[in-house]
Amino acid sequence: MITLSAIQCNPLIKEVYRFHKELGRHSLAAMGICMHKILRILYGMLKHNKPFDPNIDIENRQKIYQTNNEMESKNTTRRFQDYDPKAPVSRRQQKRRKERELSYRTIGSKSRIKTPVPLCDIITSILRNL
Repeated sequence: MITLSAIQCNPLIKEVYRFHKELGRHSLAAMGICMHKILRILYGMLKHNKPFDPNIDIENRQKIYQTNNEMESKNTTRRFQDYDPKAPVSRRQQKRRKERELSYRTIGSKSRIKTPVPLCDIITSILRNL
């Protein structure tokens, strides 16, 4: 009940609820996030023995967004190993690759595999069909 009234009256909690609804969360999931936010606010008030200051919360959220952006920029410099079709693979992976190749040969068939195919597999399957 606290969360329901906070979503209607408290602008900070209302913004959190609206933000997560725009991300596509269900209303109950967004309410759960708001409940967790209220608990964190109460814990911070009790821990520091201070009244709640929404400016501190806004500053903390900005710090989190900055660190997330820094982490994304670090991930772009990561080097990945090139795909090698001749590398040894498990039997399960061989089976998946064969099914993937068959699904590309038969156009319009519904494949059970939803994983993306490396570009080398696509090119080799196209060249084999020529």
